Amino acid sequence: MEELKNIDHNAYEWLAKKPEDQWSKSHFSTIPKSDILLNNMCESFNSCILDARDKPIIEMFESIRNLLMNRFLLNREKVEKWKSQICPKIRDLLAKISMDAAAYSPMKSDEMHYQITRSDDHLDQHSVDLSTRTCSCRKWYLIGIPCKHVVCVIWCKKDNPEAYVHHCYLTETYRRCYALPIMPVNGPNLWPTCDLPPPLQPFYKEKIGRPTKLRRREPDEPPTSSQKNATSQKNTAAQNNKLKGAKRCNICRICGGSGHNQRTCKGNNDVHQWGATPQEDNSQQSNALPDEAPTDLRDNTLAPSNKEKLQVN
Repeated sequence: MEELKNIDHNAYEWLAKKPEDQWSKSHFSTIPKSDILLNNMCESFNSCILDARDKPIIEMFESIRNLLMNRFLLNREKVEKWKSQICPKIRDLLAKISMDAAAYSPMKSDEMHYQITRSDDHLDQHSVDLSTRTCSCRKWYLIGIPCKHVVCVIWCKKDNPEAYVHHCYLTETYRRCYALPIMPVNGPNLWPTCDLPPPLQPFYKEKIGRPTKLRRREPDEPPTSSQKNATSQKNTAAQNNKLKGAKRCNICRICGGSGHNQRTCKGNNDVHQWGATPQEDNSQQSNALPDEAPTDLRDNTLAPSNKEKLQVN
């Protein structure tokens, strides 16, 4: 806590207000033999019932019941293939702990008490009590699996580390958990008719927008693939919905028509064939007499009879 106080004083004050048994392993309860600190098990179950959650209440319960009935069956069939005394995942975890125990050396006090010291660090020293199944690091007492200090003592006694694992991790315990099957149920057409009045429909206020199926993720959690696709689609839609300026309509300076300019005007070639540029034509028109002046070049039409007048001028 002192180190945290030097790093961030606000985090230190926020954590100091919380009870120690909710965030510190030194104050955790030793009754539940588990080292799970997250709710990942709930999230995995929630992901399995996403389709069932959208159904009516009875169909939702039936979907969950069928899911659990199949799961119980698979677990019963799986446990029959296990030959070890403890579950395979616990056995693999115990093998990793045994690899770390090689760095420690035990010192015997009596048959039940040992002192464990790290070979390259004499400050890393712990005491083990086999009678109460405790170690000063509290890990064995918390999760029920021998820690690396206890495994070092078990090797000194030339005993099997699996014998010191809590009974909740035994294969027999796993078999007993799923021994009772979920029995099948008839369809709704075979259910007995109930004489009680049907329940009223619950009050529901429809919310704006499409209902969400995924949980709200924390800011430091990476987004899922569906959330990435939704974000990219939202950005694309935002770009397509941007306000655009009004489309300009070009007006030709020669014929006065719209949709083109003086370079692409079809009458531009005729003017050059007459031997004058549009600027010269405008100057000639300004000097012409009123009765002989041709139609203004800014009008939409240029009469064929005016060609001869322009050539004469």
